[in-house]
Amino acid sequence: MQNKSIEKAAGPFKTNLQNGIVEVVFSFTRMCILYKISHCPIAGKYMKKLIMLILMGVGLAYSLKTYVVEWTYIASGSMEPTLPVNTQLFVNKTAYWFNKPETGDIISFRSPMDSRSFVKRLVAVEGDEVELKDKALWVNGKEVNEPYVKHSRAGEQFADDNFGPYIVPPNTFFVMGDNRDESNDSRNWIDPDTKEPTPFIKKEAVEGKIFGIY
Repeated sequence: MQNKSIEKAAGPFKTNLQNGIVEVVFSFTRMCILYKISHCPIAGKYMKKLIMLILMGVGLAYSLKTYVVEWTYIASGSMEPTLPVNTQLFVNKTAYWFNKPETGDIISFRSPMDSRSFVKRLVAVEGDEVELKDKALWVNGKEVNEPYVKHSRAGEQFADDNFGPYIVPPNTFFVMGDNRDESNDSRNWIDPDTKEPTPFIKKEAVEGKIFGIY
């Protein structure tokens, strides 16, 4: 049996970028508050209004990022060929406010191992019987046609080429990367504390649905 490479989380750069923008905004605001108005780069009588607009803008941006939409990118090859490395995209955080995630959706979620964000395809929902037979996905006793799947190491055998069958518990999901031979996902996650398999992600761990790929 072959081992799979360690996979990077989705879009670690997004946090650095967003934190950098916020830091610049607050650094500018602190400068204007700590020094006399005459030392600020903008005329004094407009300074209070400018600071208020800046703070409102930061608050709005934070609210949008937290509750509505967030930018991210693909940091590994686990979703190839659908999402190549460095693909930039958006996470729609309102997608599942009134609708349930469905099989085939590409979602962003927090890993059950360490809470990092990952992007994978949802292949089975609560109540489904999920199984893998020689790399092929079977759900509820039927083989699933997956034209988007890539097997970059088709001639090699992995421990997770055969998996299950398992019933997906209530309020959980089973996910896999489209590049099956290079993806760490529901098939091989291990809880760092219990050392037991943890193949299902909880409903509350889902961050949103991927859209706006560019």
